Amino acid sequence: MAEAHPPSSSIEVLSPTQASSAAGAGARESRHVVPTEDFTVLSSLHGRKRRKQRDISKRDLQVAVKYGTKTPASTINGKLRWKYTHNNISYITDETSRVEITAWSVNQHQENKKPDKETKKAKQSRQIPEMHVDTLHHNMQASAVSTRPATVTSHTVLVVDMSGSMRNRDVTAGSTRAQAVYENLAQYFVKAQLDSRRGYDKNSRMLDVVSLIEMRDTSTIIFEALPLDGHLFNMLMQRKTAKPFSHGNYLPSLDSAEQLLNKVSQK
Repeated sequence: MAEAHPPSSSIEVLSPTQASSAAGAGARESRHVVPTEDFTVLSSLHGRKRRKQRDISKRDLQVAVKYGTKTPASTINGKLRWKYTHNNISYITDETSRVEITAWSVNQHQENKKPDKETKKAKQSRQIPEMHVDTLHHNMQASAVSTRPATVTSHTVLVVDMSGSMRNRDVTAGSTRAQAVYENLAQYFVKAQLDSRRGYDKNSRMLDVVSLIEMRDTSTIIFEALPLDGHLFNMLMQRKTAKPFSHGNYLPSLDSAEQLLNKVSQK
C-alpha cells in the first residue's frame, strides 16, 4: 500500500528538557525528525491475523500513527483505546498508542457492511437453486417410511461438521467450508443419483432415505429419513445459510447417528 504523506514529511518532537526550557525562559526549541519506522507497533495475535486478511502492513500502521488523525475509540472494560485514521486505514491501539488491537481498510469496511434483512433474503434466494419436487410421489414415499419401514432399501446418515472452523472461506469461489459441503452433497450425492435414475418407473420399490446431523458442541438432528428426491436436494441447499459456530464434538453426533439408524431399521 502506497504511503501518502501530508505536505510536511516530518514530525517535530520536543524533549522534556527542551519543553521546560521553552516554557520557563522562552528559549528557542531544538527539534529533530522521528523516522516512521521508529514509531512502536507491538503486534497482537488478533491484530496480525486481521492485517493479513486485509492486506495491511505494519508500516501502514506506523504511518497512521505518524500522520493520521487521532480520536478516542470505544472503551473496552473501562480501558481507553485510540483510533488513528490515515490514507483509508483505520488503526485501533491501546491507551499508550503502542499496542496494536486491530486495523481495517475504510473502503473495505464500507463494502462489508451487512445488508438489510430484505436485501439479504433476496440475495440468498437468488443464489440457492431449487429442484422440482413431485409432491405426490414425495408424500407417498415419506408415508411408506413410517408405515412400511421394511420397504426402505437404504438409509444414509450424514454428519456435517458445523463448528466455527467451517466459517473459513478457503474453498472455491469464496464459499465457506460449510457452504461447499452442502453444495457438494446436494449436487454430487443427491442430484447425481437422481440423474442416473431417469427413466426408471416411479412406482419401483426403490426407497432410499437420508438423515442429517449437524455437529457442534452437541449434535442437532436437522431431518430424519427423508426420501432421496428433489425435496432432499432443496433441503440440503437451504442449509448453506446455516451458521457454523462453537467446537466440534464427534461423540454426541455419532451416538445420534447410531440411534437414527436403529430407529428406522426397528420400525
